Formats: sequence, C-alpha cells, structure tokens
Amino acid sequence: MAGYKNIIVGVDLSAHSKKLVREALALSKNWKANITLAYIVNIGPGTEVNYPTMVNLASLDIEALTKQVKSYYHVGHNKKVGILVKAGTPVEELGRLAKKRKNSLIMVGHSDRNLLSRLFSESTTRRLTSATRLPVLIH
Repeated sequence: MAGYKNIIVGVDLSAHSKKLVREALALSKNWKANITLAYIVNIGPGTEVNYPTMVNLASLDIEALTKQVKSYYHVGHNKKVGILVKAGTPVEELGRLAKKRKNSLIMVGHSDRNLLSRLFSESTTRRLTSATRLPVLIH
C-alpha cells in the first residue's frame, strides 16, 4: 500500500471504530499523513438508526457532536487530526471528502450485522466500495 497524504476515517462512536482510528493514527505516522475523522449523521433512505439520527436535524448540535468525537477517540491534542461532523449519506459524504483531498485513503469498519440484515440491506461499507474508485481500507 502506497503512502497517502490524507486518511479519511468513517467513525460512528463504536468500540470497533476506536480500533480503526488507532490503526489510522499508526498509518499516519508512517506516511506523515493528515487524518479526518468523519462522523456522518446518516439521513439516507433505508438507513439504520443510531443516536444522532433520532435527533431532529434542525436541532443537530454539530459543535457538541464534534467535541464528543474528539473526546471519544482521544484526539483533541493531535494537530494532524481534523473532525468533520455532517448530516448526509455516508457513502456520498466520504467519497466527496476524499475527492476534495488529493491522494486520500478512505478507512471504514466492517459491519457486524446478522445474516438476515446482510441479505436484505446493503451495508454502508459495501455501497462505498461499489460507488467509488478511490482506495478503501476495510478494517
């Protein structure tokens, strides 16, 4: 894998994404890359609901969520790590962000959904790898 200048990490405040962020931090040291932790409040059709999605989007507190992401991943002190909190469709937002930042790698976690769920709804990770020609690392 080549050295990238930017690593875009899709995060969801889960224990698995904490491991993903640690891996991204290790890669960024080797490559001297910047990291963006992208927390996308999923408002796309047919999405699984998580905490921020249940909140009225008009009252979505981006600043509070940004602080929550910094605190959860312990990256507030790291100047190479930026935080993006945004409402949208993760596939579109992660792809758009990576295209804006040249020489980017997108990192996402795999889904631990059950078999029935995997058969009837496509995961964000699967949709992302199908929708982009950019490099995607699935952890």
